[in-house]
Amino acid sequence: MAWSISSLLGFLTGSSVVSASPANGLSDNEESYRVSRKAVADVALKTWLEKTDSGFGTDDLPTIALTHSGGGYRSLLSSAGVVQGLDARDSDVSTSGLYQAITYQAGLSGGSWFLSSLAGNNYPTVSWLRDNL
Repeated sequence: MAWSISSLLGFLTGSSVVSASPANGLSDNEESYRVSRKAVADVALKTWLEKTDSGFGTDDLPTIALTHSGGGYRSLLSSAGVVQGLDARDSDVSTSGLYQAITYQAGLSGGSWFLSSLAGNNYPTVSWLRDNL
């Protein structure tokens, strides 16, 4: 049986009329966030690159995203370990500080359990989550 996104949306909404908006760039709110976050993230990334003596140039820095995979409880725990190791507020290892340079995060399944715990508590440290939830 063949299906299309239109037929699926019609089935889900109970309508035979489907409308979609073209995605021609970022919304004004997203663009505003991206520009303001980029300034903060670039300072953090430049600081981290200099701390690690990486030898990478710091004139044109990338936008960094972090994803947390699915996998239930194991994913939740491994995501917490990764963030704790990257967060300058919560660890003092060579990777500490890279978390402050991240602009976007996304999670699936167990990774989203962890990410929603962070977001729902205003992005505390992993140690704070461990001790207070």
